[in-house]
Amino acid sequence: MKVFLALEGPSDLRRVRWLLDRWLADNVDWFVPEYPDSCRELIGVDPGQKFLKIKSIPERRKELVRGGFGGPHPRGEAGTLHDLRIILRKLNLEPDVVLWLRDSDGDDRRAEDAHEWVERTGESKRFILGYAQQVSEAWVLVGWVAKSAQDDRALAQVSATITRKLPRDAHLLTHKDEVGGAKWALCQLVSDDWDRERQALLRAWTLDDSELEACGLAAFRRVLTHHVGLRRALGLPTHPTVHSS
Repeated sequence: MKVFLALEGPSDLRRVRWLLDRWLADNVDWFVPEYPDSCRELIGVDPGQKFLKIKSIPERRKELVRGGFGGPHPRGEAGTLHDLRIILRKLNLEPDVVLWLRDSDGDDRRAEDAHEWVERTGESKRFILGYAQQVSEAWVLVGWVAKSAQDDRALAQVSATITRKLPRDAHLLTHKDEVGGAKWALCQLVSDDWDRERQALLRAWTLDDSELEACGLAAFRRVLTHHVGLRRALGLPTHPTVHSS
């Protein structure tokens, strides 16, 4: 199964890979977590790259084709998705699904425009849209739990600095490296320990929708669970049983 990834950056690559592999492990018998690359192929545009950075999409489209859209070019988020479809066609890339993971940056209209575009263009069976509110670090923060006295101290310091309660307010943090932002807060809590980050994200994945709605992870989980194109590519029933987690 070929999955084309359109993401914000490298940190989203590891997070979406963890979530996708967890979902596959829960839903298909043939998926082997120890050898994920033998079960699914993650692709981008450039050789050796497993994703395409969303911000680079408009420029990459201009490199391949200028004008000739067969109609007006959409604006905003829809325009970037439109450019991605042109890139896929121009390069003869035929992934089973296109997994698009984006930060909302607090703009609800961004996700609304994207969903309207996939419905209008008939791409809803191929494109899987995920929007983190406000940033994908919130998905990790909402699943983080203290495991030691040192963790307790780190959480107290972060919560005091950002004047927010974690994980409850994780979705309110913006993506900033400096003190007070989501990226900074996550760094204080997990440093560069990717295993700890993975544990927190996968714990978040198991929480009820009510605990994940604000940060956007619940919506992303529902999209994966119900996505017709993905389920057909995997030979799964296209009308899954609804579960909260």
